[in-house]
Amino acid sequence: MESDEHRARLQQVLAKDRRFPVEAYLFIEEVVSRATQELRSKGETGIAKHISGQELLMIAKKLLLQKYGPLAIDVLESWNVTRSDDFGDIVFNLADVGLLGTSPNDAKSDFADVFDFTAAFVEPFVARGPKPQLPLLDVN
Repeated sequence: MESDEHRARLQQVLAKDRRFPVEAYLFIEEVVSRATQELRSKGETGIAKHISGQELLMIAKKLLLQKYGPLAIDVLESWNVTRSDDFGDIVFNLADVGLLGTSPNDAKSDFADVFDFTAAFVEPFVARGPKPQLPLLDVN
């Protein structure tokens, strides 16, 4: 459940940067939560293990494909997220209002050109090989 403080901080983000809707920010928070769960399941806890921008992007990609399948690219476009760099902007916008933490070594450039969206979200769903012969109906 979303607290009033969380909602207020999200509103600060949205007022500062109107490029992305609230759904994009909530998705990144879900990705961070998923990443944290994965680290805990591997026994990696505490501040010693930090989630890099590239790790976060790989988890985001995986979660998008799991949740939305072939519609992932459409969902991203509806959020105005068209390249991996956009996720960096979202992460740092959340960090600016204290909804995410970053380390001094983190930079928006960590998210730059990590993967191509067409290759990641369209190509896995393109049919490969020859088209199957469709059955013919005998209408007589």
